[in-house]
Amino acid sequence: PASPESRLPCLVYEKNSIKMWHSQDRKFKRPTADLRISFTCDGLNDSALNQACMSLFIKLCADALTETCYLASVCDLGSSLGRTETGFSIRVSGFDDNLLSLAKEVLGVVMSFRGRDDKSDLPPTIKDGRFEACLEVLLRQYSNAGMDASSFSASLRLLCLRPSMKSSFSKLKSLQGITIAGFVKVMNGLLKKLTGKRMCTRCVLFHCRI
Repeated sequence: PASPESRLPCLVYEKNSIKMWHSQDRKFKRPTADLRISFTCDGLNDSALNQACMSLFIKLCADALTETCYLASVCDLGSSLGRTETGFSIRVSGFDDNLLSLAKEVLGVVMSFRGRDDKSDLPPTIKDGRFEACLEVLLRQYSNAGMDASSFSASLRLLCLRPSMKSSFSKLKSLQGITIAGFVKVMNGLLKKLTGKRMCTRCVLFHCRI
């Protein structure tokens, strides 16, 4: 059955660019929050190279945040980065006292790739040698995709149902011989214009355009 109106999130703030809801935890009454931001990148599905570079971008950001995320996990704060069909998403959850501080750290690494149209090197948030290491891991994943019959048949069904989806083989070929300058150029194009939707349970729920 539908939830009563008293159990639904309550709209507490509204403007042209943002809406904010509040939903109280009535069962455990823990001061926790769950912030989720989903970004849509124009042109992501135009080519296999774009999709492969997005996956590499996610790996680089996650690798750069390894130490920060480990220290945050000790304080019961967690975060994750993931690729979506139209872009990528960020999730930060845990005790809300320092949740926004962790969110700023994650967004700082992600957004360090923006505004680098005149540069061909990686931002300073990425350590030396990590591009080659993350690229090797991603190439290995693409090479091993479809090695067993069940995963191969599942990927074929997805390719038939979603024409915008590129195969692991095509993404593997597109990444062969890629350089840092080529990767930065692709990401500059994908991150030039982002549309974001933010969602946060327990304390607040955002919808906005970035």
